[in-house]
Amino acid sequence: MVSAPRRVLDVGCGEGWLARQLLARDVAVVGVDAVPALIARAAQNAAGDARRAGEFHVLDYLELANRQFTCEPCDAAVCNFSLLGKESVEAVLGVLPRHLTGRGRLVIQTLHPRTACGDAPYVEGWRDGSWLGCGPGFKDPAPWYFRTLDGWQRMLSRCGFDLQETRAPTLPGSSEPVSVLFVCEAREVTI
Repeated sequence: MVSAPRRVLDVGCGEGWLARQLLARDVAVVGVDAVPALIARAAQNAAGDARRAGEFHVLDYLELANRQFTCEPCDAAVCNFSLLGKESVEAVLGVLPRHLTGRGRLVIQTLHPRTACGDAPYVEGWRDGSWLGCGPGFKDPAPWYFRTLDGWQRMLSRCGFDLQETRAPTLPGSSEPVSVLFVCEAREVTI
C-alpha cells in the first residue's frame, strides 16, 4: 500500500485549486506556474491558515527543465491538466525525478486520447485548442500536442518513470472516458 504524500509538487498549479485541496489535508504543497496572476491568486487563496500556507513560484517549464528551480524533495508530483506541449513536456518530466524523494510518485491527469481525438486520426501531433464547455471566461485556447496512450507510456519511461497504474474516469451514466490518470513511480536518480 502506498502511503499518503507529505509534500507535493503541483506542476502547472494555476490558481491553486488542487493545492488548496491538498493543504486542507495537511499535505505541504509547492506550486509552480508560468502565469504570475495565477500564482498570486494561488498564494492568496492558500494563505488563510499559516500552518497550511503553500509555497508558490512563477516558473515556466523551460526554467524547470533547465534546473533553474530547486526545492526540498517532494514525495509526489502532480500535473493536473497542465501538460500541453511536446518537447517542453518531455523536458519537464525528465527533470521531475530529481525533485522527488527516492522512488517518488508522479500523477498526471489529462484528456483521454480516445475522447480527445474526436474525428481526427489517432496519431500524435499538434491540435487546435478549445475551451468548449468551459464557460465564457475562457478565451484564446492554446494549441496542444495530442499523444496516444502508447505515446504517453513511452514518454514516461524515457523520462525515468515506471507506470504503475492507468485509470480512465467516466461521467455517471457514460462509458466514455473523460480523462486518463497515469500513476507512476520515479526510478532512483543517481547524481
